[in-house]
Amino acid sequence: MKGHWRTCSSKSYAGKWTHKALKPLSEVAEETEVPEDEAAMFEGSQDMLSEYLIEGDNFAVNAEGVDFFLLRCTKRKWMTDCILRDKWKKKCDKNTYVVTGCYYQQQEGDPNHYTLIDDRGVTNLYSHLVRAIKFDMPLVDATSKTYYLSPELHETIYNAMPYEAA
Repeated sequence: MKGHWRTCSSKSYAGKWTHKALKPLSEVAEETEVPEDEAAMFEGSQDMLSEYLIEGDNFAVNAEGVDFFLLRCTKRKWMTDCILRDKWKKKCDKNTYVVTGCYYQQQEGDPNHYTLIDDRGVTNLYSHLVRAIKFDMPLVDATSKTYYLSPELHETIYNAMPYEAA
């Protein structure tokens, strides 16, 4: 074979060859970045915001009975291939787009501090419910997984939720 690396005496074992071009990781990261406009992190129609969500990002979803739910993304937007039910009693239909994450629980009597409850399992939520993404929640206490949400950011997220007539 020396000097004849382009020829192969037997192609039967190799099958048909397919050329695949791989992108550098830096280019892939650029494709998932949120637009520079900060308002884009809190506004969007249907699935626009969930497209930019990646693992580790904080996000807020529309919810019944409360202002909103805060979560940390554990799996990017994906399409279900069966009906999903999680331990939080959430159901997602087959062939729908969902995002997966862990809930933050608001500390009783304190609207600015939230505890990440990742030890209780993840939930799957319809991706069109995502209304705010990629906001910063600094860690306050590492032992209790407590994070701070500023009052200004709370109000911004609240205002991003759709109005529901009574």
